[in-house]
Amino acid sequence: MASEMKRLPEEVSPPVIEGQALSVRLRIAADLFWLQGHFPALPVVPGIALLHWVLHYARRLAPGAVLDEAELIKFTRLISPGEVVELRLSAQPAAGGVRVRFEFLAAGEPKPASCSKGKLLLRLEKGREEEAQQ
Repeated sequence: MASEMKRLPEEVSPPVIEGQALSVRLRIAADLFWLQGHFPALPVVPGIALLHWVLHYARRLAPGAVLDEAELIKFTRLISPGEVVELRLSAQPAAGGVRVRFEFLAAGEPKPASCSKGKLLLRLEKGREEEAQQ
């Protein structure tokens, strides 16, 4: 069943959190929900999956945050099943929430190549805004 399929990639190592920054290495499994039919002849991770993963990990820096706005999102290199990528996040307080900058880097290349990057504005639930300011 599609709802039971994996939506998150495998963590090669646990996320590293330093202050308001997070980095994690992820292995893209071929059986991820997001890869179903995208595309059968040349499977690639769709951009919406990358944003889903960014939100998942951003909530470790800003618990309870929800997406309010996406800006300056760039997809510069395809990510395929079997690849290992590194996700780097940084969060900074913003009016009513948190602004998250992210970048996915291809981990298997001599010089890590940027696959996608951008900024998200996350809105915080009432009561959590003070936590993010600290």
